[in-house]
Amino acid sequence: SGLQLRNMTTVDVLVIGAGPAGLAVGGAMKKINPNLKCILLEAAEVVGNAWFTHYDRLHLHTHRDISYLPFKPYPKSYPTFPSRQQVVDYLVAYAKEFELDVRLRHKVTAVRKDEKASDGTLFRVTATNAETGKEVVFSSKVVVVATGQNGRPIQPDLPGRASFKGTIMHSKEYRNGEAFKGKRVLVVGFGNSGAEISLDLMEHGAKPTVLIRKDKVNIIPRDRFEPGISALNNINIKKYLRPYAWYLDKVLGPLMTLPVPNLRPYGVPQVVPGYFDNKG
Repeated sequence: SGLQLRNMTTVDVLVIGAGPAGLAVGGAMKKINPNLKCILLEAAEVVGNAWFTHYDRLHLHTHRDISYLPFKPYPKSYPTFPSRQQVVDYLVAYAKEFELDVRLRHKVTAVRKDEKASDGTLFRVTATNAETGKEVVFSSKVVVVATGQNGRPIQPDLPGRASFKGTIMHSKEYRNGEAFKGKRVLVVGFGNSGAEISLDLMEHGAKPTVLIRKDKVNIIPRDRFEPGISALNNINIKKYLRPYAWYLDKVLGPLMTLPVPNLRPYGVPQVVPGYFDNKG
């Protein structure tokens, strides 16, 4: 409509999301070409919202020195695996240092190709400003979707759930184990979150039991092989090493699991040596 056109903001790059990925794009754009007009649209009230809302005990699971955003390493005063709050402070400082144009509380509702553009290369992005309740429109040559993959919790509708008298929550809602002191708690899942939350519950005096659906698990000690393990998580490195996965697991697998004690007496299944074939 004519009103939309009058209120439309034209930019070179529009980034949807101001989490670590979105901030990284914005920072790179600002550093490489300061003349580019780049705007980040974030639905939440803060940048890096996921890190603001994660459980208290969370730490970065990859080495500090290879996990920072473009052109700004983590402070040397930070530990090898920064805490949740330290990551939050870093993300906020990153946005300020690079003077990123972040529009908070702007939820994107539509992204469409602008057919009226003379060269056919423009996108028209519509968002709702939660503060005013009004719709805002942006026109951009490039749209980067950086909304992450862990924003929406998935909770299966299990039989008996409605009649269960206790508390059921997703890990996204968990903050710490203070409220569960002295209580029995069933943790479903043995990934990073499940394992760390179980430990946090125990340290707060709860009685956690972990439900593991697989008959074998792959446990890799975080501290023993850093920053090597974190480097192997790099998708570009894994792509080139994938053809040699079987050989690498055969050679490196036993070395990686050497520090892991026998956990079968505690109900933990057999630990499978390896990294590439046993980790997605």
